[in-house]
Amino acid sequence: MRELVFILTACFALPKSEQKPEVTIYPKFKQVYSGDTLVMKCSGSGMLKWFFNTNHMEDQTKAIETWTINVISKNVSGSYHCQMAMLETPPEPAIVGKELILQCRVWGEPIISSTVFFKNGHEKQNTISSTLIIETVTIEDQGNYTCTATYKFRKNTSNIPNTVTSDIQELLVKVQPPEAVFIKRGSTLTCTCPKCPKPHSHRWYIYEEQRLMEFQDQKDILIPLNKESSYRCRAMWNDGVSTLSDQFRRMQDLMRRILEVEVKQNFSKENLGMI
Repeated sequence: MRELVFILTACFALPKSEQKPEVTIYPKFKQVYSGDTLVMKCSGSGMLKWFFNTNHMEDQTKAIETWTINVISKNVSGSYHCQMAMLETPPEPAIVGKELILQCRVWGEPIISSTVFFKNGHEKQNTISSTLIIETVTIEDQGNYTCTATYKFRKNTSNIPNTVTSDIQELLVKVQPPEAVFIKRGSTLTCTCPKCPKPHSHRWYIYEEQRLMEFQDQKDILIPLNKESSYRCRAMWNDGVSTLSDQFRRMQDLMRRILEVEVKQNFSKENLGMI
C-alpha cells in the first residue's frame, strides 16, 4: 500500500503594479502518493531559484521554470516556492539630460541587504540600496542592465542570505525633441515651435473626460467662450514630433483675467480716495 504524501505549493505576492507569480503542480492536486512523479512549474522567467520550506535548493538554480521530482517520498512533503529578481526600467527611452531611476525588485519583497547593478556585464554600482539613480542621463548610459540582489526572507530565522539575478533589460536613450509652446492673443491660441526643423505642421489636443484627444490640425484655434476646456499642442515634421506644450486651461485663464480686473478696480478706487 502506498503512503499518502502532502505537497503544498506557495508563492509570494508581488507589488500591486506587477504580475503575481504562481507555482503550478502536476498532477493538479495537493495530495500525492509515494512513488509518484511531481512536476512544478514557476510562472517567472530569467534566473529562477526554488525553495523548499524556505531552504534554497542549490541544484535547482537555473534559468528554467520547471522542477521535476521523479520519485516522491515523505521527506519531500512541504512548501515550495520560486524566487526571481526583476529590474524595473522605464517603458519609454530615457531622455538625455533628465534623471533616471532603475530599481531591483525581488518577488515577495524580502529584506534586501545589498544590490549590484551591471551595465553590459560590467559592475556599475554596488550598494545597500536597491535603487540606481542616474541624475543626468547621457547617450553613454544606453545599454543592457541587470541586477543581483542579496536578501533574506522576513520570516526566515536563518542568517544565511540568498542571492538572485534579474534577466537582462535593454535601456534605450534618446535626445529630447524640441518643445512646442502656445501663445494666447485674445480668444486665439497659436501653436509654435521655434527650435523645430522646418517645414512643420501643428496639431492641437483637447482634454475630454480626463483623456487627451486630437482636436484640430492647424496652427491657430479659437477658444470656445461657453466651454470649460484645456488644450495642448505639438509640432510635427517628416521624421519626428515635438514634445507637447504646456497645458492651457480656459477656466484658469478666465479666473486670472477676473483677478486682474479686480486689482485694477481696487487700484483705481484707492487713487480716487487720495484725490
